[in-house]
Amino acid sequence: MPRTHASEDTAVERVLRGLREDIVDGSRPGGSHLVERAIAEEYEVSRLPVRIAIRRLTLDGLVDQLPRRGTFVRTMTRSDVADVAELHGALDGLAVRQAALRRSDADLARFRERLADAEAADAAGEREELARIGVGFRADAYRASRNRPLLELHDALLSRTQRMFALAERSVTAPLPYYRRFLAGFEQRDADAVDTTMAEFSGHLRAARQERMLRRLDDALACPGTTSGAARPAGASTRRASIPDPAEDPSASDESSDAEPVIEGVRADIVAGRRAPGEVLSERALSQEYGVGRIPVRQAIDALRFEGLATDSTSRVPSRVRDIPDDEASDFFEVCVTLDVLASRLAAQRPTREELALLELCLLSEERTPLDRPEALLDRMFAFRRQVYAMAENRLLREIGGRLEARMRMLVAHAPMAAEVKRGHRFLFEAIASRETGLAEAVYLSVFTDPARRQRLVDGRPG
Repeated sequence: MPRTHASEDTAVERVLRGLREDIVDGSRPGGSHLVERAIAEEYEVSRLPVRIAIRRLTLDGLVDQLPRRGTFVRTMTRSDVADVAELHGALDGLAVRQAALRRSDADLARFRERLADAEAADAAGEREELARIGVGFRADAYRASRNRPLLELHDALLSRTQRMFALAERSVTAPLPYYRRFLAGFEQRDADAVDTTMAEFSGHLRAARQERMLRRLDDALACPGTTSGAARPAGASTRRASIPDPAEDPSASDESSDAEPVIEGVRADIVAGRRAPGEVLSERALSQEYGVGRIPVRQAIDALRFEGLATDSTSRVPSRVRDIPDDEASDFFEVCVTLDVLASRLAAQRPTREELALLELCLLSEERTPLDRPEALLDRMFAFRRQVYAMAENRLLREIGGRLEARMRMLVAHAPMAAEVKRGHRFLFEAIASRETGLAEAVYLSVFTDPARRQRLVDGRPG
């Protein structure tokens, strides 16, 4: 039966929405082979919309495109769940703190409505509905934060968040007391109270995951003949992933590799200011400039949109170079600091000698670069930052850090803080090498969030 949706949706939107829903609810489980031709027939569209939709799902982290093998739904492992949970612990805290300070009366009304719905679902024993309401409550907090970069990350991670919650054990989570405390904190505009509540709620969810694992262990020991694998989410398909046939899946062709020079070149131009904010990113012009076809150029523009460097486009309105508005710079900086602090803390937990050696090489290269070579010095500083993220051993955190890097470089490129950052990285290295997680966080915060230093980073004015 063909898949159809509202007629006003574009073909790409219909395919994208349908595939995303199938992946989140388990109808297309991890490892499923996505074949362009079959999906195009299913949705009664040409193969181009399918190819574009798959590319966007790849950027969202829901799909893997493997050269000469095909395109597959990414399997969400327990490690992936832990990665998402760690990231939530940091970003959710920022969201509720800012929501408490910035919420409107309309936001407060939505929170109260969500709580009433949650209480009704809990009283009726509707655990699935309670979980759905929880996702909505979280989304409301992000919207109330009025932090556009933070909300963009929420939207980008939403599908993976929903997949994570699909694996949760409903019977061992009790969110209602926390929802009530969040609402009280929002009503009183008490950022400290909601921050404390979020920390405790994150701990509750960790304990729930541990309890679920112990229950599975008990079941496995009681019934040695059974497997201890995770239960399949409700509604998940039992079909097995088909054996990939490279010949029938041209989406895994060389077009993706053709897009890389375009992505790197245009990104570098935007960061360096050679492509000014508002400049049109013409598919035809870029195709001629880089000597590639239109499809790689579209993939490149999609990737730049994903990084926040280009605006959305329609069939009539092309993408343009995006800037960081003055009223958004501070919020963007807050998001980057939140992620950097998490990366620093995780990197300091159990660094290996090899990792520390690589980090020290980055540090020495940075320290040896003179201040009168600002572009080279910026490269070295961000190489140090990337190594810290790599040491955090959180694939999602590393992915998001990479996504934000270009905009962060734009933000700090002209800030007169190079000497202070060098010294800060030296102290951060020593804290990580000492396995002092608290010290690593304190060092980072002292260097980058002091009000005077922060202002110099955000607006580039001399102190």
